[in-house]
Amino acid sequence: MSAGKARQCLRDGGRILLAWNLPVGQEGLDRVADEVQGRVLSPGWDEPYLAAERAFPLDIALFADELAGHGFADIDLVSLPWRTTTTARNWARLLGTRSAYLNLPADQRARLVADVQREVAERFGGEFTIKYVCTLLTARLVDARGNHL
Repeated sequence: MSAGKARQCLRDGGRILLAWNLPVGQEGLDRVADEVQGRVLSPGWDEPYLAAERAFPLDIALFADELAGHGFADIDLVSLPWRTTTTARNWARLLGTRSAYLNLPADQRARLVADVQREVAERFGGEFTIKYVCTLLTARLVDARGNHL
């Protein structure tokens, strides 16, 4: 994130919202995706992605610190659990938008998504529930004198 760029876009008193929507407790679905991925893609295809993920793990406190360092105040962090019911087709489509998969050739990504969809439908049925935690980080830009508007 570039809090400096966000600062340039906002007026004094402007607010920013950063949001992460992270699934919890879907190890079974992830395992299916990993199995299919192992069959469809060549070994090591995701090393550059995984290396970047390891180098820059999600640390929400770092975002808050960066915002504070660029003149933001009233920084607030809220996490909200929620759930949704979805189908194998919708879940596989969403999986296909994962950053690592977007760099795949279109035909490989399409095959991966189709195979994951079929496997998930076979193992989990027509519909299933996924749990998420939505984490929201909000902050307000203070004016040049440090006033909270």
